[in-house]
Amino acid sequence: MTAAPPLPTRQVGRTALRVPILGLGSAPLHRATDEVAVATVERALAEGVNFFDTAPLYGAGRSERLLGTALRGVPRDSYIISTKVGRLVEPDGSIPFAYSRDAVLRSIEESLARLGMDRIDILLIHDPDDHRQEALETAFPVLADLRSQGVIGAIGSGMNQWQMLAHFARNADFDCFLLAGKARRIEAVCTRHGVPLRIAAANFPLGHPAITALLIGGDTPDQFAETVAALRTPIPAALWADLRAEGLLRADAPVPE
Repeated sequence: MTAAPPLPTRQVGRTALRVPILGLGSAPLHRATDEVAVATVERALAEGVNFFDTAPLYGAGRSERLLGTALRGVPRDSYIISTKVGRLVEPDGSIPFAYSRDAVLRSIEESLARLGMDRIDILLIHDPDDHRQEALETAFPVLADLRSQGVIGAIGSGMNQWQMLAHFARNADFDCFLLAGKARRIEAVCTRHGVPLRIAAANFPLGHPAITALLIGGDTPDQFAETVAALRTPIPAALWADLRAEGLLRADAPVPE
């Protein structure tokens, strides 16, 4: 397969790190066979995607191990890895929340071992919804210290709500945030313009200047390739105008050009 041209990149906060506008979210990988998981990562690379997000939580470490296997032999400087702290994989299979200094350091060490790598580019504090104080006052300073030493490139937090992420942004020097979300009910307008909802949903967030990259999972190589194709599909400006006219987008919502 001929390698696709590289995707556009954006700077992560004020760091020197740049990532492509699309990354592979590895949460679905642990549900796939080893062969399909590895082939999905290889297909991402062939599609010009070299940004991979994972976490100890995904399959109790299995996604990290599969990602490491798939990237073995690929030059380390040619891809970007983000993983997370806040959950520990215990020998009994449990994955408790853990934001103490020792837990954060242990989590990083174990993630590196599962990935088979010597460094992680982006570390995110994972799902601290019920642990705001410990995440901000204990876990963050550990990561900030590692960032100051050049051990990690960027610090972020990933969760399903924006309110706490906004609180974190106001109270600590984070570089980036990962917000999980779903597309709105705009399918009827998209259909009218001949644009599948998934294509509009994939393109829409990139219109906002605060968005650095999308992390989208794929259960199979072909499924992820379809996502990459979606980002390369032009969207008619009239679609966004109709969404605004019908009250499905705010009048001042930025959209891709």
